[in-house]
Amino acid sequence: MDIIDIIGQLVPFIIGYSIGFFLHRKAHQHSDEPEHDERTKKIAGNASQSTIIVLMLAIAVFLWGELFGVLKLQVMQVLIFMFFLMLASLIGFRQFYSKKEV
Repeated sequence: MDIIDIIGQLVPFIIGYSIGFFLHRKAHQHSDEPEHDERTKKIAGNASQSTIIVLMLAIAVFLWGELFGVLKLQVMQVLIFMFFLMLASLIGFRQFYSKKEV
């Protein structure tokens, strides 16, 4: 790999990370809620526990699918799926637990 190829692959990552960082920062500047209090820590803990359970169930499905020959996936496909599943379930569970009285 040439240095130009490496830089070309890193540019979208750097741009995406920068946009996400500035959006996150802007959203929390205009929010009146404290960022780290007992309630938000409890919500984050509950969401993380639920996300781990969802990920373990997904891994079990992938393992059983591979064992019975139903799923033929490559490692990269499984990792990409697990990453987006983790992201979506963590966001979803945080929203769910923040609307629910914890």
